[in-house]
Amino acid sequence: MAKSANSVEIHFFKPQKRFIIPIYSFHLPRKLFSEYKKNKFTFCINTQFETVIQNCSIPRKINNETWINETIKETYLQLNLEGQAHSIECFYKNKLVAGLYGVHIGSCFFGESMF
Repeated sequence: MAKSANSVEIHFFKPQKRFIIPIYSFHLPRKLFSEYKKNKFTFCINTQFETVIQNCSIPRKINNETWINETIKETYLQLNLEGQAHSIECFYKNKLVAGLYGVHIGSCFFGESMF
């Protein structure tokens, strides 16, 4: 990650614990599932990768900063072209309203950022 959007350096962050969603025991709450069934939202994969990473790099209101600099964007765009980075997009009335991007290694997907 970069210290800011203007930073040229990239620093590696290694958290002590990572959030893992165990697929085999994942439970979708009924209320959320009923909202999903209404088909208000459309979900796609890799249709708007560049837009997703661009939206993820918009500075947050809290501190007006982002850790995604141009080097990170260019690297992930290249990884996407090589089939190693992916995006998941959520559309509401044909407008992109949420997205997540990350990389996959083997059978694991590592989410990097979302908006």
